[in-house]
Order: sequence, then C-alpha cells, then structure tokens
Amino acid sequence: MPRSSALLASILFAAAISQTACGTPANGAGDAGGECIPESAAELCGAANKDCQKIDATDRCGQDRRVDCGLCPSGKVCKANVCGLETHEANCSDRLDEDGDGLTDCADSDCASASVCAPRPPVPCLRQSDCGNVVDEMVTDLCLSGYCKAPGAATYRGDAITSQVGIRLVFGGALTGATKPKTSVVRFVDSRRPDGSQVNCSLLKALGNCKDETTRSRIDDDPGINQIFRSAYALDFSACVGSECVFPSLFATVPQARNFLLYGEAWYGARDLNDPTGNCASVYCLEGQAIDGGNDTFQVTFR
Repeated sequence: MPRSSALLASILFAAAISQTACGTPANGAGDAGGECIPESAAELCGAANKDCQKIDATDRCGQDRRVDCGLCPSGKVCKANVCGLETHEANCSDRLDEDGDGLTDCADSDCASASVCAPRPPVPCLRQSDCGNVVDEMVTDLCLSGYCKAPGAATYRGDAITSQVGIRLVFGGALTGATKPKTSVVRFVDSRRPDGSQVNCSLLKALGNCKDETTRSRIDDDPGINQIFRSAYALDFSACVGSECVFPSLFATVPQARNFLLYGEAWYGARDLNDPTGNCASVYCLEGQAIDGGNDTFQVTFR
C-alpha cells in the first residue's frame, strides 16, 4: 500500500474511534450528526444517588457540570444531598414529625426547652369573667379550682384544643305561627362550678334567664357558672313553610369538653350585638354532652 494511502487509513480509523467514544455513547444516546448528547440534571442526580440541592458531576461527554437535584418533600431534610428524616424535632410548631419517632412538636421531648412549648403562667380566678369575656369572645377559659383552665383537652401550653361543631335549631308548634322568634342564644355550660360543685339543667333554668331583657344576662353574670361557648344567632323564617322550621347550617369552633349542658333560648326580639331583645319565647336544656373531635352536631329543639 502506498505511504499516502496508509496515512489516510490511519486518520479515518482514529476518527471512527473518536465517534464511538463520544458520538455514540454506550447507552445509545446521540444523534445522526455524531454530536455527544449529555445527560439531563435528573439523570445525573439519579446516577449519583443524590436527591436534593446542587452537586458537581461529569457528564458522559466529559463536561464538568453543577446541577440542581431539587428539594426534599415536606417532613424530610437534605443532608449530603440525600433526603432523610431529622435526627431530632427541628421545628416545634410546624405540626410535622421531622425525626420520624411518632411524636410531633411539643409532644416530642426534643422540644421540652422550646419557648413555644412552655406552659402559660397560671392565672388565678374567682369566676369565669376573670379569665375572659365569653359574651364578646364566644369562648374563653373556665375558672376551675382557682385558676383559668381549658375545659377539656389542651396543648402543652394549656390552650384549649378546639373542634368545629354543627348547631341545628328546630322550631315547632306555636313558635312557627304568626309571631316567630328573631334570635336564638346557644350556650355550652360546663357542669362544674368554679368551686367544684355541680350545675344541672334544673339549677340553670331556676336562674330565670329566659324572661325579658332585664333577665337576659343572669347566666352570663352569675359567678358560679362556667360557659364553654356562647353565641347569639339572628333567625330568618322566610324560607320556612309548615309547622316546623329547621336551621341546619350553623357552625362554631369550640373547645373540646365533656359532660356539659347544651342550653338554648329563643327570643322574640332582634339580636343586639351578642344579646337578644324582647321577651324570651322558649328554653331548652340537655345534660351530659361532649365534644371529642369528631363530627359533632348538637340539636336544640324549641316547642
């Protein structure tokens, strides 16, 4: 073979070797033009077994690159570019279990010294009004054993754990006649007095709250009554037809509690802020009620 022909053959062979190394990768990536096609960022991260943040890697085309492997899902943290659980509860108020031990936030001993988990200083009281104004606030702590406390389940700080409940008002008989009530007041009354003695429906009705505007605040002003919840609702009977009218869609966020009295009043006068006006039309009371975090609905029936 002439020298020039041998030289040309060597050049062509070297070019073929170069194309095999780069233009036609081992996994078959490449294009008809013989150009090297590099991996995507996701492919580089997967090949390196990395889940998060940025890494330095060399792609199949021999290029040094810095690629972003993304973020970890909620509840996990990035360590050495790999998503995993924390070794301790890193945030004590995010409602997440970062370390995977089944305990969240203040329930985890890791948060024992966190300020957000510190119990509230005890507030002494003689009556519920020392703990808040239930008429204006609708819910407030109770006065129990000389201190302001949640009525039932509480956080580590002592704040009441609340649930959304439904309140269903049912009116029948003479109350759906020509003259109808315009306001209903619903109370959840704790069965415990501040001094530890018990309240029942007979004692509550005996206060004579359900008469007229001069008596409408006897329950609210009584130092021996603890109210878990209190609210006044304006009533519109325009959509009611027949001898019974139901108001099914009243909702309230209230503290979880057990063994309380469901107490309701219907009033002929319009609502004045959080109070009824006019004369009281009917009263309802039921003992032994509970709110435990389920889908609780409480029916108050007026006849």
